[in-house]
Amino acid sequence: MERECVVDQSYIGEKSTPVGDNKDVTDSADVLAIYLADIAKFPLLKYEQEIELAKRISEGDGDAKETLCNSNLRLVVRIAKCYQKSEIPLIDLIQLGNLGLLQAADRYDPGRGVRFSSYASLWIKAYIVYDIKENIGEIHIPSGRLEKIKDIKNLQRDLYTKLDRHPKESELSAASGLSIKQIRDLFTTPEASESLDREINWGNQTMSFGEIVEDVNQNVEDEVEKDDLCLRIEDLLDNLPNERRKEILRLRYGLKDGHYYNFKEIHEFFPEITVQRLQQLVTDSIEKLHKMAKKMKLDE
Repeated sequence: MERECVVDQSYIGEKSTPVGDNKDVTDSADVLAIYLADIAKFPLLKYEQEIELAKRISEGDGDAKETLCNSNLRLVVRIAKCYQKSEIPLIDLIQLGNLGLLQAADRYDPGRGVRFSSYASLWIKAYIVYDIKENIGEIHIPSGRLEKIKDIKNLQRDLYTKLDRHPKESELSAASGLSIKQIRDLFTTPEASESLDREINWGNQTMSFGEIVEDVNQNVEDEVEKDDLCLRIEDLLDNLPNERRKEILRLRYGLKDGHYYNFKEIHEFFPEITVQRLQQLVTDSIEKLHKMAKKMKLDE
């Protein structure tokens, strides 16, 4: 299957300057590095902003869709990296994920109480996995599978609202009556389950697609949970009076430019604070934010 270089379309909106338009950049690694640096400029959104943007998108506002998607381009990159062992270039995996992101923006309903990143991750994964499967054999979609996918997604949203966290596979299994394997197949492959046994190259190994799904699934879930944690922290930061602590948390949790700084790197920004003290400040600040979140929930 021939594939087109897609980095020059990696930005969602027309207002952004496409990375691929830089004629001096020829190496794909350089193009990717510039793309990653450029998307870091888009700030993360608060839940209230997502709700407002979703409302405007439903009314046909293209600028709102661009803003919502651009703020989640880093999530696409993190999920795409979980599939790097496939033979598809990371650049193309990112663009596939961006297409899923666009679909998610059109379909997102904040009224269900789920953050956009949690909802979008399902579409991002679906577009990437579908393309990987398309490159290893014929695709067949059994009747009724799409309806099951819809039911499981609805159940996942309901459990998220009830538990105030992402439900575990075992909890989805118990609530739906489906086995964990059936749920994984539905979430990650809209194709026939028999093709899960097809062997493909995965890094320096040969693995069945079913094994790859298992290998990647936890990594993707970890990335989504990490993103969800960052968004929760961002929502609460305004309630933290100490500006220095705010900045330290932004660096630590990727809220400044998308990079998750370790404590040694943060120490370079604040040389007057020891690494050990930085660790204490982050721990104390997270505890304070957790208490704030609890109090705000009780006050609602």
